[in-house]
Amino acid sequence: MRKLNIVGWREGLLKVSMANVLREHLSLTLRDAKATVDAVVDGETVSFTLDDGIDAGALREELERIGAIVELEDGGKPVRAPSRNET
Repeated sequence: MRKLNIVGWREGLLKVSMANVLREHLSLTLRDAKATVDAVVDGETVSFTLDDGIDAGALREELERIGAIVELEDGGKPVRAPSRNET
């Protein structure tokens, strides 16, 4: 199982899009997704343990595309994000 840590955000974060992504991929309620986004904007780190059926890399990429800063851990070890130049 992997752990997804949303550790911050960049200027221009698409808050509504982030809530929708969290709802879609993690099956959160609207209330929980909004609370998660608000916590991240307030500077808190929010963590989720992902089921094996969730594509952690795709979720990370989608969250980063909309402005979140995300870290993945696998067994407590950071998972390095591939460079866009890697094949």
